[in-house]
Amino acid sequence: MIGTYASIEQDIKDGYFKYFDEFGELFEEGFYLNNLKEWIWRSYVNGKLWLEINYLNDKYNGTFTSFYRNGYIKRKDYFENGNFKMGNCYDKNGNDTLYYPFRIPPVFKGGEEKMYKYLSENVNYPHDAKKYGIEGKVIVKFYVDENGKIVNTTVISKTAEILNRSAIKCVNEMPNWFPGLQDGEKVKVGYTIPIIFKLDK
Repeated sequence: MIGTYASIEQDIKDGYFKYFDEFGELFEEGFYLNNLKEWIWRSYVNGKLWLEINYLNDKYNGTFTSFYRNGYIKRKDYFENGNFKMGNCYDKNGNDTLYYPFRIPPVFKGGEEKMYKYLSENVNYPHDAKKYGIEGKVIVKFYVDENGKIVNTTVISKTAEILNRSAIKCVNEMPNWFPGLQDGEKVKVGYTIPIIFKLDK
């Protein structure tokens, strides 16, 4: 990272910043004003311009443009103070095509209601936890990869270990999801859910 600070001690960025990956490749650049993104920010993939986004007070404001690797515009969205107003998408030859949102989150097949129904029917409340009156809410974080498979499951709000293990096992055994999309491409996306273990009184 290269940039200037108004206050290093308080980590207040002010000025032009460049961010580089572990291989020294530029992947993002733009301006901060008092720690807020301002004006035009650009993102790159493998040295090619991917995104060009206008900011005002750290919010999208103006054009939000993405590009194909051949340099043609892929989408051009318009925002006012962080609110989406309108947009257009284009094919690799620059022709208008059907519009789609920039980000589409992963979806359990059947939707969120069916996901929680699946969890309630498949999570195992361990016998020993019931025996000793152990209850709790386990917050599980996982990723849905580009193929819709559940990966990298962890517990971020722990209760008793016996409940943590049961929650992780249930999540890992979920059927594949519809993967998330970013600018029309399948991507790995993080997801967090609570699993509650509560005894009947």
